[in-house]
Amino acid sequence: MKLKYARIDSVWMFLAFEWHVRQALALQDQGWTIVDVRLATDFEQVHAAGAVSLPLYRYVEGTGFWDNVKKAAMAIGFAMRATERDPDYQSKALSVLKKNQKIILMCAIGGTLDTLVSSE
Repeated sequence: MKLKYARIDSVWMFLAFEWHVRQALALQDQGWTIVDVRLATDFEQVHAAGAVSLPLYRYVEGTGFWDNVKKAAMAIGFAMRATERDPDYQSKALSVLKKNQKIILMCAIGGTLDTLVSSE
C-alpha cells in the first residue's frame, strides 16, 4: 500500500507513517532486516532498533577543485555539509548482507535516485 496525496495534512501524514512503521516492524519480526541508508551521523543520533547502517551517501572526501566548490556551495547556500554517493556502497552491502536476504530500506525523506540498480 502506497499512499499518495497532493496535499497531506498532519493527520494523514501521521497515519501513513504509523502504517509504514507497523508494517516494517511486522516484517522485522518475520526475519527481515531494516537497512538504514541515511548518513552514518544521522544513524548514530537515532535509528530503528535492530537496524543496520549502510549509508548510500558520504560526506565529500575529495580535495579537488570541484569537490571544494561543492563543499563551499553547500555550506554557503544550504548551511550543510556536501555529500556524494559512496562509490564502495555495493561492496559494503555485500559484506554486511547475506545473498537473498529480505530487507526493508529506511531513509530520512523518501524519494528516488537516478541510480541504476542491477542484480547479478
